Amino acid sequence: LTSNLSMSAPLFRVSVRRWRCAGILFSTQKSVVLGQRSYHLSFPLAKRGGTNAPVPPLMLSSTASPHAWVATCALGDTPPFSDVPGYGSTPPPSFDGRRVRFRYVSPADRICSGILEAAFLGRSNVGKSSLINALMSGATGSGTGRHAGALVSKTPGRTQSVNYYSILPGGGGGAGDGNGKAAATPLGYLVDLPGYGHASTASDAAIGQWQETTMEFLKSRGGGEDTEEFPLRRTFILVDARAGLCNLDRAVMGWLDDAALPYTIVFTKADKVSQPGLVRAANEICMRYHSQMYGNVPGYQSPLVHITSSKKRMGTAELAWSVDTVLRGEA
Repeated sequence: LTSNLSMSAPLFRVSVRRWRCAGILFSTQKSVVLGQRSYHLSFPLAKRGGTNAPVPPLMLSSTASPHAWVATCALGDTPPFSDVPGYGSTPPPSFDGRRVRFRYVSPADRICSGILEAAFLGRSNVGKSSLINALMSGATGSGTGRHAGALVSKTPGRTQSVNYYSILPGGGGGAGDGNGKAAATPLGYLVDLPGYGHASTASDAAIGQWQETTMEFLKSRGGGEDTEEFPLRRTFILVDARAGLCNLDRAVMGWLDDAALPYTIVFTKADKVSQPGLVRAANEICMRYHSQMYGNVPGYQSPLVHITSSKKRMGTAELAWSVDTVLRGEA
């Protein structure tokens, strides 16, 4: 018996591109759109309870961290994070609160020349600002990082414009103190993008507004090899682990694939989900990566899946290492 996964996608010409995440090299696909086609991919069904109930095959493998998974087809000889020194206790250079500080800057005031960016995107109630705050506060939970925090609200959708947070070398008057001193050259930027609508109430108008602002921003900042012209190197899509992927999430992922914009899936609020539930959610992402890799479908999804909780500081250290890799130009 087989279960079927059918998708529509552009035809493409493939060249292999290698990229690095947390010190591990992965292979991914670079595509050139030529036309439209459909493909059909079959997976075996597993037996459950003595019946032939459809059970998705496991397409994920564990990493050296309990808070990250990787698609099995992309797993090399060394699991991700296994060669990161003290990832659970030592923050990466871009998030070491003893050496860096964070400061909010308006898009108009940012230094554009050669400073790389990592963006965060998700539904309006996904906990995006809380996760950014957790990263800026110090990935180890020590709270030593000096930062101008992202606004956290109980009302979904409060982030309605593009917010930039610069990562600055330590010293000076602290982050976001408004003392008027000339800012040092940033080590990188974290970009907090507007959400694409409340998960249960998103309307066509809300989706259209998001497309008009955020999509144009992403296309203008990312997708090219020239880091001077296209400094946005990767978008981290945040997904509420309690609800899993929704149709909006899938639509955004498909749009990023079509626009040739690399992205990584990050599950949030994982402390409220059972381990089997987290495995199922991560497996769906890894199955999607597998279908892109072997189904002749253009895709820019990372094989790595992060499991996080801002409240419990779960997986924030691993995510910080991944973001640091992006900001250093290795992903």
